[in-house]
Amino acid sequence: MYQGIPAVDADGHVIEPIDLWERYIDAPFRDQAPRCRGAISVEVCGHRMPDVVGWSESYEDPKQHTQERFRFAAERGYDAPSQLEAMDIEGFDMAVLYPSRGLFAASADGIPGPLSGAICRAYNRWLAEFCAHDPKRLMGAAMVALHDPGVAVREAVFAIEELGLRSIFLRPNPVNGKTIDHRDFADLYAEAERMGVPIATHEGAGVHLDEYGRTRYDKLFKIHMVSHAVEAMGACMDLIVGGVLARHPRLNCVFLEASCGWAPWWLERMDEHFEGYHGKRECPDLTMPPSEYFRRQCYVAAEVDERAAKYVVDAFGDDNLVMGSDYPHGDGSFPTALRDFVAVDTLSEDAKRKALWDNPVRLYNLHAEAAALGKPVAAERS
Repeated sequence: MYQGIPAVDADGHVIEPIDLWERYIDAPFRDQAPRCRGAISVEVCGHRMPDVVGWSESYEDPKQHTQERFRFAAERGYDAPSQLEAMDIEGFDMAVLYPSRGLFAASADGIPGPLSGAICRAYNRWLAEFCAHDPKRLMGAAMVALHDPGVAVREAVFAIEELGLRSIFLRPNPVNGKTIDHRDFADLYAEAERMGVPIATHEGAGVHLDEYGRTRYDKLFKIHMVSHAVEAMGACMDLIVGGVLARHPRLNCVFLEASCGWAPWWLERMDEHFEGYHGKRECPDLTMPPSEYFRRQCYVAAEVDERAAKYVVDAFGDDNLVMGSDYPHGDGSFPTALRDFVAVDTLSEDAKRKALWDNPVRLYNLHAEAAALGKPVAAERS
């Protein structure tokens, strides 16, 4: 809690141990397991990622001692107690945790489907153990790769129903040429809807998938800035215009670490195209404008100091906004993420409170945990 406001970190991160896949992957895949290098780099099937011009070797310091603010956690290997300590420093009651090395570990075209599934299962097993240190506060996001649709479905069901993870993390990029609205993934979305967990997309610059900007630009500044935003915009368009949300009206999704100010303009542009440029012919599943699907089923994460978040509230109301700290990544704002967000002068106090508590509780179905903390949230949006 920060200044009396309960808070969920909708996009926190873990730093996985360097031997995670060697220890947790199933035995038949051990000789193909991802090998971790430095702070967050991974090598798998001959792919070393992140692979991006401008990636500095200084980022490869396993303990990130170049950033003093993380020393307390780095010296303990970013274990679960240090994660909780960081949350206490900030004021987060709960955090939903996404990967660091796992952003890259199965993020190349051509990885065999069974291997991609084994990579995800190893990570998900480890993450479930990590979160078990305090299951009332640490919530894991299941990693699911889309190289093989059947494998993806089995891993999603295992991770949610057997391991107790709370969302399904997908790369927003096409995998083997298939965007995330491809009909081959219909069973995955049906299972996510049945289980009541959201789909979360999260970019990570420098993968060997079709990633916007990586082959176009020669500076990390440009590649990181463009890929995170544009890939989220593409995923939003795919899930809505591709009919996924229309076919699965109880499925929610969230777009993480891509800012949020693009959403009002992007959805207005989708609406215009739907009404006047091939929309009715090419989008047969849609029975209402794209912006209405966004309003009904989508969430978007604001940066901690993003003044443009007001435009999301202006366009859609205050039910679609969440906030992620990005801890412990170097471009995050630890230890001032909550302080910075509460200080944003373009959002009302009610909008901030909903973004920090009501909305992420609904998104991730954390009602029982919220009630246990004495801060229950209505099951439905206002």
